Amino acid sequence: MVYRDPQSGDVIEQRGGRGLAVLATDRQEVTTTLSEGDGTLLISARSSEHEQPMPTRSEMEPPAAPTAVEVDTAVLTAVRARSADTWRLHETAALDALGNACASWVDGKLYDPRAADARKVAFDRDGFLVMRGFADLEEVGAMRAHMRELAEKWDPATELVQFRTDAGQDSAQARSDYFLDSADAVHFFAEPDAVDEATGKLRVPKQEALNKAGHGLHVPSESPFGRYARSMKLGELVAALGWRDPVLPQSMYIYKQAKVGGEVTSHQDSCFLHTEPRQTCLGLWLALDEATLANGCLWVRPGSHTEPLRRRFCRNPKHFGDSASGSSPDSAEPQMIFQKLEQKGQHGPGLQWEGALPAGSWPLPSDGLFEAGFLPVEVSAGDLVVFPGQLDHLSLPNRSGAARHTFQLHLVEGPAANITWSASNWLQYPPGKTFPRVQRPGPAGEQA
Repeated sequence: MVYRDPQSGDVIEQRGGRGLAVLATDRQEVTTTLSEGDGTLLISARSSEHEQPMPTRSEMEPPAAPTAVEVDTAVLTAVRARSADTWRLHETAALDALGNACASWVDGKLYDPRAADARKVAFDRDGFLVMRGFADLEEVGAMRAHMRELAEKWDPATELVQFRTDAGQDSAQARSDYFLDSADAVHFFAEPDAVDEATGKLRVPKQEALNKAGHGLHVPSESPFGRYARSMKLGELVAALGWRDPVLPQSMYIYKQAKVGGEVTSHQDSCFLHTEPRQTCLGLWLALDEATLANGCLWVRPGSHTEPLRRRFCRNPKHFGDSASGSSPDSAEPQMIFQKLEQKGQHGPGLQWEGALPAGSWPLPSDGLFEAGFLPVEVSAGDLVVFPGQLDHLSLPNRSGAARHTFQLHLVEGPAANITWSASNWLQYPPGKTFPRVQRPGPAGEQA
């Protein structure tokens, strides 16, 4: 059989018997016509604007999966020993000052630490508190299972938004409707290192690609997250620390995935959750996995909670418009911006590494973190770390083979404590919808 080009008449290929010629093109439609005269098969091809190019070899191959990196045991031992020695010195100094009056972080009132709740004393003195076994394993398991069900409904093909805390934070969250609309909903955000830069596709299964889910997990009262957020034990703890009218604007499920879990750079939570006329944000960091030096545990800087707020993440008046100045909205401007706060040089050392990591933080043994005053907080599943919104804290990347899931609540004082949620905060509920309230113990054990 003869295969002939219909335009030039040239023979393309000739085969005997029932042979078949195959033409491979990436943007062509191929048609064949049998000539009535001599039985020649005429083959023609034309470009197709509707067909997509054939994928290249790199596009057809799945992105390379990341591998786990284990930390040397001797390094872990040395870091833990250094942390213990540093903490002993801190506690010795705290005991020497025990007779001095203590100031409540949330309202500034002075009190005698010898006659106060030990939890409040440690919290106000150090800027954080660790509550061992605060949630039982049944609660932990219920939260993990419910989150797994919610995440299974996430479709990264239509909703693939990354979450960042590094220099790319401005372009990731600051221009995202998906982020802005998550205030009272549950939206999913991918880990940057789980996304292949060349293809924009996930390098790992979707349940292993998530950075976080937020920010309204606590809103449905019947969910495991909602029940925990409204539990009496949580309300009792918050009341003991000095909060009078606590309400819950935000919750997050943080994955800190194995192998690809990114760092969370140095920050203060009140940067994102601002109240007026004073800061009242309280972070409640519940471990759902063991959190260790190897898989990216929390690092805190004791005493830094007394330093002023360094910057604010707030709505950009240029984007949304400003009725006070009469400026019109400009959609070309970013939705959110970081606003530096001037405090006449009293920010403390944290201003040097705000939104970054101190030099020498990573990898372990993290000498730079110790030199900057940070200490690691290793905890087990069910342990709760509590800290005020001005505490300087961070976490390092997780390159181990073990994930480090946490459920994090953030509360603030409500209007009954004469506190106002800032109208320029990024997180705003729809008009008429209020933040859920924290249960508080009343007289004779009654709820207030």
